[in-house]
Amino acid sequence: MSEVQEPLRDVYLDTSEAPPNEVMFWSSRGEHLSGKVNQKAALLTELGCIKYVGDDSHLSEKSVFICLPINMSEEIVVDGRVFKKTPAKHYNSTVYWIRKYDKDTFKCSCQGWAAAKKRDLIVPGMAGCAHVLALYHAFKNKRFSGGVLI
Repeated sequence: MSEVQEPLRDVYLDTSEAPPNEVMFWSSRGEHLSGKVNQKAALLTELGCIKYVGDDSHLSEKSVFICLPINMSEEIVVDGRVFKKTPAKHYNSTVYWIRKYDKDTFKCSCQGWAAAKKRDLIVPGMAGCAHVLALYHAFKNKRFSGGVLI
């Protein structure tokens, strides 16, 4: 795992404060997401934050995943199940749910995906946020390395 040089923060007062290699963040002043989506997705994948939950019997859904937060915790409990990940400097504490949206697309419970959907920016087969992009990275890693996505 590469070492994070600068502490990650949830909010910047001004986007000019963000280091050029910073992962995506919410700019409260600009009221929009800033930073690099692909860097955040790569970090989520590297830390093992994408986990397969399985079928959601309560909602009759299949292909349910979660994206664990980037923080110092090694284990996160979600609905009574323990999921492990690599700890990192604190960035957030929210667990996001990723579910199949339609044949070629996944939907995330995050604010970024909802904003993209509202602006009609969700394209079939494309990631609408860094969390879904990390899921696609995890699929790719599993496919080409023979790894297990758990």
